[in-house]
Amino acid sequence: MADDASKSVDDKRMIQLRLLGGFELATGRDAGDGGIAGQPKRAALLLYLAAARPNGFQRRDVLLAMVWPEADTEHARQGLRQLVLQLRKVLGTAAIEGRGKADLRVNPELVAVDSRQFEACLLEGRTAEALQLYRGDFVTGFHLPGASSDWEEWVEQERGRLRSLATGAAWTMAQREERAGNSAGATYWAWRAVELAPDEETGMRSLLALLLRLGDHSGASRAGTDYIRRQRDVFGAEASPAVLKLVAQARQAIDDGPRPVAPDPPPPSLPAIATASPNALTDTPPSLTTSRRWRWAVSLSAAVGLITAWQIFRPAPAAPRETFAVGYLQELSGGDSAIPTPVLRDLLSTSLARLPGVSVISTVRLLELEAQLGAGVSPDSRPLEAAKLAGASTLLGGRIQRDEAGYTLQLTATGMRRGIIQFTIEASAADLYSLADEATASVSRQLHLDAPLPSIRDFSTHSLLAYRLYEEGLRAFSESDYRAAGRLFRSAIEADSTFAMPWYYASLVADVNGDGPAADSLIDRVVALANRVPDRERLLIRARWAERNLDPATLAYAETLAVRYPAEPDGPLILGGARLTFGDPETAIEPLLRVIRMDSLGLRGQVARCRACVAYRQVILTNVYLNRFSEAQAALARWRRAQPGAADPKLTAGMIASFLDQPSGDSAVDRVLDSAALAEPTIEWALSIRRGEFDRLNARAQDLLKRGTPGRQADARWWLDISLRTQGRLREALASAEGIGAARDELQSAQILCESGRGTEGARVFRRIAGQSPGSPASFHAAKHHSWYLTHTATCLALTGDTAALGPLADTVQRVGASSSWRRHQRLHHYIRGLIEQARGNSAAAVEEFRQATTVPTEGFTRNNYELAGALMRLGRNAEAIEPLQAGLRGPLEAGGLYVTRTEIEERLAQAFDAMGQRDSALAHFRWVVGAWRQADPQFTSRWMQAEARVAALGAPKRD
Repeated sequence: MADDASKSVDDKRMIQLRLLGGFELATGRDAGDGGIAGQPKRAALLLYLAAARPNGFQRRDVLLAMVWPEADTEHARQGLRQLVLQLRKVLGTAAIEGRGKADLRVNPELVAVDSRQFEACLLEGRTAEALQLYRGDFVTGFHLPGASSDWEEWVEQERGRLRSLATGAAWTMAQREERAGNSAGATYWAWRAVELAPDEETGMRSLLALLLRLGDHSGASRAGTDYIRRQRDVFGAEASPAVLKLVAQARQAIDDGPRPVAPDPPPPSLPAIATASPNALTDTPPSLTTSRRWRWAVSLSAAVGLITAWQIFRPAPAAPRETFAVGYLQELSGGDSAIPTPVLRDLLSTSLARLPGVSVISTVRLLELEAQLGAGVSPDSRPLEAAKLAGASTLLGGRIQRDEAGYTLQLTATGMRRGIIQFTIEASAADLYSLADEATASVSRQLHLDAPLPSIRDFSTHSLLAYRLYEEGLRAFSESDYRAAGRLFRSAIEADSTFAMPWYYASLVADVNGDGPAADSLIDRVVALANRVPDRERLLIRARWAERNLDPATLAYAETLAVRYPAEPDGPLILGGARLTFGDPETAIEPLLRVIRMDSLGLRGQVARCRACVAYRQVILTNVYLNRFSEAQAALARWRRAQPGAADPKLTAGMIASFLDQPSGDSAVDRVLDSAALAEPTIEWALSIRRGEFDRLNARAQDLLKRGTPGRQADARWWLDISLRTQGRLREALASAEGIGAARDELQSAQILCESGRGTEGARVFRRIAGQSPGSPASFHAAKHHSWYLTHTATCLALTGDTAALGPLADTVQRVGASSSWRRHQRLHHYIRGLIEQARGNSAAAVEEFRQATTVPTEGFTRNNYELAGALMRLGRNAEAIEPLQAGLRGPLEAGGLYVTRTEIEERLAQAFDAMGQRDSALAHFRWVVGAWRQADPQFTSRWMQAEARVAALGAPKRD
């Protein structure tokens, strides 16, 4: 008690900063807050230092970008120094601490921050006290004039995160009071939770179910009716059938009399999904896919995917077989005989997963869900709640005791649906590995499975130290403490270098840190150890290796994972990406939507990996490839509602706007897009070409050619050549490409030669490239490389009118492409055959061949789109030519769209609209051509003059 009294006195002496419900500063001095609250920049600096996560020192350069987004570095640094001096003058010199010249922080021993206290209370289980601190949303009403988009996003994220924590805490209190038999308390906290998130359906359903269980039918009827009316009046939507059913039950109960009515079946208690760990990072976790440059280039062509109805986000039906989760194991020993129960938990999960016909939720999946549940759920309850969310049908839990003879485990299997005990077992053994074997055998007998298995010891490490370090690494990884996770995995590898799983997760950590080469090295090492792990882990390792190496075997591994382990999101996530990569995008969406359903909690918090975020991006990419931009907009809206304020959906919105060549209509999105373009020149260059801003691109590229790193110089040269080609300045482009001499500039040189009327020379270069090594020993890579560049050889020959060699080339590409396992390359021979039919004057046959060559409209082979449209126009089918041309405009300029310039597509699109009599559309595209070819080489003069003449004619006023 004396300690508590002392703490209370100390708290009163501290500076009090209240951020929940507004901005309020109490310094305990006569000067009050020293005018800080009335000075937005001072207040913003203070609140960011006080509330930014992770807590502690914040870098000055981040502060500069937050508070002075428009100022140059010198003035911003000067402003920061002035603000720090002013804050120290009011709060005291020791209140704002510095570390060197780079970092600042608020001294936690002198400044008490209510948002931090709120989270600390939740972590310590003082839920009611935490909710007393939550007086309203984070810094409600605070405005920073001229704030950066980063500032706005940070405030929005913190506001949503803290509100989610408060909502989850209120539901925790409601459930606690209901279990204690305190109906009034349960009702109070349930209403508090709904007030914090009034439009969240899961919360309303849980409130209605609670009121029905407590017999408050009138209250349930009023609450449900108000919710239904608000959904209709505010959102123009109807309430879900589940809500309507609960309201109908309440009204029926009122009509029947005062009997208490329980819903049948009761809606799931899901509001805990809204909680997030107080240790969560502010940003969405990075994707764990490779960060290589070519994959980044592919990802830039992403837009938005198709999500058609709310129903697809409902939890998937339970799998037809038993799905187990290993939950809490209570130690009955203490002191020096402490038991490594986390190791046993993982051993049991891994061992049981080998039983035929049995599905077991992996330990790492349960740890991720427990981390995402966070402080809103008590530590003892997290394994149970995580098992529910993971879709387990049976929970295994029990007690373990250690004595002189070894270990004794009492394990109980409890049905998740009704809480009925299904069976109990007892196993004893001298060590943990044998104990896991004995327990697995006992469970197998209970399930009437005659399946003797080799010891789990044969599929794991023999070093208990290595296993402990690995398990601790899993826990750190699940909580996004990647630095600690990497350290622990490396220590586990040092303890036993033949233990495969630490290598695997170390590769994931390397990906998170953006170290692609290290990730490649680690995954190459672990694939050699894959035969020493159980089936699920073996499939994961091989699927990841295949995915990183663009091996079509990824499909087989992923499909097996998805079928055999339906409760794990990794399988369908890899499967969706593999179907997209290997040319089957129509079937890619379904498994990705499954991931979004399974990992909805990942969208709410920022602790563990957000697989749903990765799935959203893949759905987006798939629909862009399929040219489904109208459906993409609906998905974008849903993603942004699921992650308000997050950067990824905003950036994606900006990318969609750039692909559609129109403003996004969202100023915040445009700011994010502009900042991303400045940070990543390849985004800026792609946008500049789409907008016809060639001078801007040329200036930035020339600057990087003088001052950039070798990698940036190579990118600048690549995009500068694309820009010059788009402008018809082929002589400059050829001199530029030949001046470097690098392999990829040889590719540009070959294409420029073809476009310059020197097709025979270009074909010769493409043939030489086709015969070079693709950089991978895999046969499918060689087939992909060879068929791709022989196809461009055919284009060059066709441009010169030399069609004699096209037939043999088509046969070769068909034979070689069949071995590539990429649908695009398997169909390239149809493109060459289309060129042959076109040369013969048989446009109808050419159309059919070009259509056969089409895999995806935007990310296939844009030259094929161009030739298909030309053949259709020669048949007078101009309206049909519009779609492939527009899809070609939206494709990646630096990849599949490299082999025809945007100006040529714009010209053909203008001609198609002109032939259809669509004056405005034709005029817009002809203007683009005129602007692009204004400085073109003489070979484009006649085409430029024709476009200019059509601009003059179409732009003239219409005569009556």
